[in-house]
Amino acid sequence: MFVDAVRTKNLHNHCMVFRTNTAKELVSHDPRSNVFNYKHVFSVEIVPVCKDDVVCLPAALARQLSNMSQICVVLRVTQVVQLIDANTCHGE
Repeated sequence: MFVDAVRTKNLHNHCMVFRTNTAKELVSHDPRSNVFNYKHVFSVEIVPVCKDDVVCLPAALARQLSNMSQICVVLRVTQVVQLIDANTCHGE
């Protein structure tokens, strides 16, 4: 089960933008045989934007992206989100 979860996470990492969190919790421990049982938890947060969505960037981020306007259109969502400035139609 653990290996399947890691493979699924790695597969989706190549085709979409998301953030993952992993946690490992000790469930039981046998000191005589030195056996540890862990519970693994994977959490995935997917970016909720699609192609042709209109997004509003924070002012600091818009300045950082070569002084784009804050209102942008999503051009493409892959491992990165590509944006087009709605006013000038220039991409970043």
